[in-house]
Amino acid sequence: MLPVIEHVYSFEQALDALEKTETGHARGKLVISMEEA
Repeated sequence: MLPVIEHVYSFEQALDALEKTETGHARGKLVISMEEA
């Protein structure tokens, strides 16, 4: 079984990812990237 990744957020967008998770609008996994752009 493979996870479904809905969106990859940068570390700076971590609060946006958390908000999407808390509101129940995430259908797949949300990833927070720690890499520098």
